[in-house]
Amino acid sequence: MLKIAIVGPESSGKTVLAEALAVHYEGGLVREISRTYLEDLGRPYEEKDLQAIARSMEEPHGGEADPLHVTPHAG
Repeated sequence: MLKIAIVGPESSGKTVLAEALAVHYEGGLVREISRTYLEDLGRPYEEKDLQAIARSMEEPHGGEADPLHVTPHAG
């Protein structure tokens, strides 16, 4: 199984690229959740929050992407 990690600063097109790759390779996509997590936190984040984000990226998917939720970005 091919797994691709895309990193970079915010608003650099990571989501658009990830969606395009998922469509091209007919694979799944594990969506980034850190922005929502940190916005909902209501306080400055700590190291334990970053660890929680990292764990949550694998838990809902058992480390696998969900191919049923691949939707190309409109725009």
